[in-house]
Amino acid sequence: MVNTKLIKIHQVVQLIILVITCSLVFARIYLRVIRDKRRAAEEWFIIFAAHLCLETLPKAFVPKYFAELRVLYQIGPWFYFGAIGAARMAIILFHVQLTEGFWVNKVARFMVWIIAAFWIVQFATYILGCTAEKRLSLSLTDGCPPLNESWDFWCSAALNIMADLILFVIPYPAITKITNRHLRLAVGGVYTLGIISIITSIARVVLLLVEPDKLANTITMQTAVETSLHVVVATIPGISGSFVKKYVTMKTKHARNDARSKAVPAPGAPNTYGGSTSTAGVEQRKPNRQHKVLVVRVDEVDDGDIELGEGRGGGR
Repeated sequence: MVNTKLIKIHQVVQLIILVITCSLVFARIYLRVIRDKRRAAEEWFIIFAAHLCLETLPKAFVPKYFAELRVLYQIGPWFYFGAIGAARMAIILFHVQLTEGFWVNKVARFMVWIIAAFWIVQFATYILGCTAEKRLSLSLTDGCPPLNESWDFWCSAALNIMADLILFVIPYPAITKITNRHLRLAVGGVYTLGIISIITSIARVVLLLVEPDKLANTITMQTAVETSLHVVVATIPGISGSFVKKYVTMKTKHARNDARSKAVPAPGAPNTYGGSTSTAGVEQRKPNRQHKVLVVRVDEVDDGDIELGEGRGGGR
């Protein structure tokens, strides 16, 4: 028999963690999607991750036998891979914005494809590792082998650790460049949660190697903590309006202005149409201003008199 009382306690703790996580996600949705009308890809990834976390609630029944517990283990990874993969995509896309202007930006852009590939491989190994019929079977002989004996589990576990190392190591060079000390500590603290996620992931693998059945409650708890930490890390930086305006939005504007300034040739530099640009050429781009000018008209009059008069002229 399974210790149902302990499982219920763990499920209450998981529910509390989920409520905190979803509250942060709802705050992000309101501030970034509803109020600021932002429709970036990372916002949708965060919403998708939170949705899959909520979908796990109806599946969180209290098993009475180890066969039911094994079924819970088999169907759980589907939601786990989806939620944690979507959160990772949101984090790596935020890395691309955070590292704009630094050398690590190219690495971050490349890692977007790496994280996406990891996500696809995890789902593929889950599908190929065992059929859906066997995963839902209560038979100890006809069902899928235990997780610690499944090749797809070890493959996904290795991908999880590698993905976390990529996600939570890349941004630190860019974080150190943040001039505001309080924001630097805040963002660094948020990403330090990822280190806790890595430790949790490694600890779960060790427990599965030791006694997966007796430590099932602890393993389930670690999975919930790891998933929630990823969603929290993806969500919190976007909630801070001052951080987004100063280090994401403004950075994009500066990059756009720099691109425009580079597009306008400097005085004296060769232009696209041949020749060179001059100060006069730049002056001609100014709007035509109407103003009074003193017109000096030399007429061939007697004794070479010079006749003065007023007239209107445009810009130079």
